[in-house]
Amino acid sequence: MLCAAIRSRNVVQFYYSRDKGPGTRTVEPYMVAYNAKGRLALLAWYLGGASESKEGGQGWREYVLSGVTNVAILNQNFAGSRPDYNPTGGTQFRKVRCAI
Repeated sequence: MLCAAIRSRNVVQFYYSRDKGPGTRTVEPYMVAYNAKGRLALLAWYLGGASESKEGGQGWREYVLSGVTNVAILNQNFAGSRPDYNPTGGTQFRKVRCAI
């Protein structure tokens, strides 16, 4: 489902439970890949919702997929160009499953 949203460049909303600020997030999904700890994760541009970050502003976030539930693909598209995005995963991600 997340890879479909990445391909169509649709904003997604989901519930995330793997941090100190569980709740609903709204994001632009960019990549599903394995992170440095070997966990399958979503790299996304955070738009709004719950956040453990004290800053709470927009920016890059990583979400371990085992903590992602209730995914909804929204009827809102995004351009697919944010600063510092590396579609190969760089050193942080490997075994990319899907990416913009």
